[in-house]
Amino acid sequence: MERFECDKCGACCQGSLIVEADDLDVMREPRLIAGDESQGDRSVEQVVREIQTEGKIVLLACGSACAFPCGRQSLFDLSHSPELLCRHAGGR
Repeated sequence: MERFECDKCGACCQGSLIVEADDLDVMREPRLIAGDESQGDRSVEQVVREIQTEGKIVLLACGSACAFPCGRQSLFDLSHSPELLCRHAGGR
């Protein structure tokens, strides 16, 4: 699969796409957990274990905008954004 670099257009964050993080994403950037309200205050270890054993995910956007402001006053460095975001071409 071809790898795309994020152009910071914000299309993935507007809610029209499903954006999720898996165990590797969470281990690489634990602050992603904060983007999924259903995770509450679970630890990285708890979230990773649930992803690996129960097939759960960290849902960042689905039908509504994600919690992260996409490179503008960002909570995390976009170079550590979910692998999923790096697999899709950006667009406006």
